[in-house]
Order: sequence, then C-alpha cells, then structure tokens
Amino acid sequence: MLDKLKTALAPRWTEYVANVKRRSVESDAYLKEALEQYRRDKYNHEEFSSLMRRAKSCESIGNVHRAEELKEQANKFRPSK
Repeated sequence: MLDKLKTALAPRWTEYVANVKRRSVESDAYLKEALEQYRRDKYNHEEFSSLMRRAKSCESIGNVHRAEELKEQANKFRPSK
C-alpha cells in the first residue's frame, strides 16, 4: 500500500520540489537585483547631495562659475522619482 502511494506521488513530488527550487532561484535573483538597485540609488543620492552642498558653498563665497559646474555634475547623479 505504501509503495503504491509512493509511486503514485513520486512524479508530483519531484515536480513540486523542482518548482520550489525554481522559485527560490528566481527570488534570489530578484533580491540581488533589488539590492544592487538600492546600492546604486544610495550612491547616486550621496553623490548628488555632496555636489549640491559644494555648489551652495561655492555660491556663498561668490564663486558662481564653479557652483554652476558642480550643479551640472550633480544633475548626472540626480535621483529619479
């Protein structure tokens, strides 16, 4: 009886295990991509903030030309909404 049950369920069990493994791999890939995107966004935000602070500092001391250059550089790192 138990042998008949094992042989009847074996194909479904292997299919189930294969699906679980596939979903796990897909989930891992999704999580890795999300983490990389988070790291890129964080880096871009930090660069943008840093360059804008430097630009404001340059404006406050009267170096408007350098401030404009820094703002142009900062726009390359502007976070997307």
